[in-house]
Amino acid sequence: MEPIRISAPTAAAAFALVELLPGQQATATSDHDGRWEVVVPLRGSGRTLVPSTLSAIREWLEACGLSSTSVRLDGQPHLLKAEGPGMKGAMQ
Repeated sequence: MEPIRISAPTAAAAFALVELLPGQQATATSDHDGRWEVVVPLRGSGRTLVPSTLSAIREWLEACGLSSTSVRLDGQPHLLKAEGPGMKGAMQ
């Protein structure tokens, strides 16, 4: 099973998301173009990993003041939007 891949606008935002995913072996990586993503492996994971990861991503979006992010789940891209009406301070 392919890992969950979450786009992050900055290194600080990527590492903030990793901190919200303790115990999930999440890692923050940068590609050669300087784009950041967080990778959450799914191999051997329980049934609650995907829903708990998506919940943490929404929390992260709101905490960082982001309206949405791109999430690749099972190789397919999805747009995940923040749920809260008032987003908190932006993380750069």
